[in-house]
Amino acid sequence: MNVHTIPRILEYHADMLADSVRVGAFRRALDAVVTPGAVVLDLGAGTGIMSALACRAGASRVYVIEEGPVLEFAEEVLKVNGFGDRVVTMRGLSTGRHLPEPVDVIVSETIGVAGFDEGILGYVMDARKRFARPGQGSPRVIPARLSLWAAPVTAAHIHDNIVGRWAEGLVELDLSPLHERASNHLYIRRIEPEWLSAPGQELANVDLATVNDTLVQGKARFSFPRATTVHGFAVWFESDLAPGITLSNAPGFAAASANVGQHWSHGFLPVLEPLAIAAGAELSLELDVNDGSLWRWSGAATPGARFEHCTAYGMPFNRAVVAA
Repeated sequence: MNVHTIPRILEYHADMLADSVRVGAFRRALDAVVTPGAVVLDLGAGTGIMSALACRAGASRVYVIEEGPVLEFAEEVLKVNGFGDRVVTMRGLSTGRHLPEPVDVIVSETIGVAGFDEGILGYVMDARKRFARPGQGSPRVIPARLSLWAAPVTAAHIHDNIVGRWAEGLVELDLSPLHERASNHLYIRRIEPEWLSAPGQELANVDLATVNDTLVQGKARFSFPRATTVHGFAVWFESDLAPGITLSNAPGFAAASANVGQHWSHGFLPVLEPLAIAAGAELSLELDVNDGSLWRWSGAATPGARFEHCTAYGMPFNRAVVAA
């Protein structure tokens, strides 16, 4: 931790709290799901906003689990708002913690820009299994469902900035070994709707109350009435927090509110070389993600070139070990 760590944490969480659409949706979901006297588990609690909303909704006890230094801030916030006697804070990952009682509701805002990229499935699956009330099935989960969407993107400026310039040679050195490495990462970027070269498609839809596998897979096939160039794929999420209460960071969703989107941007999965797409051509995409950390995306234009990427190939270790 250095002198910049805490200010960055504060700015990050301030942006989340300023997103009125996000906070309002979670507030309505907690009001709908938490019943008076319920026991709630807040996974990845941050500054404790979900824990506070759960207390306001009637929870008798909230277990607040957070790995980072922001936990101390959450304790202060919850105490000054009068919830100190109803919350129990715990430092660390939920997978390594034990609770003295079962819970009725699990709430987690570990939703990344691409939905699954903060490992929400593994945390929720573990908590459901270990903290359920005997004989009563799984706790209610917020969000109830989470889906992954993707669309091809035409945005040369993004590709040039994160991939292309490594092939051009910087500071008069040959940096080409990093060209391919740079193309094998999930990036966070704000994607404008007009950069989508085909409509988005849903690749996967996961029920967090029943899911028992951290592997999420999906396929899509995009059509192009006009010739274009594809530089990669935007990925985003849509979520049903509770029945009738939805939340999304789809490109253009920010138009619904002046505040939405201050926290969430979008995911961007590049291709190594831009794909020239002829008018009337199709582009396939296969994507899978394992517990948020390992992403694979591949496909082909018809007619045209194939592409195949994996975030493991962008990491600084031996590819032969990964392939084995």
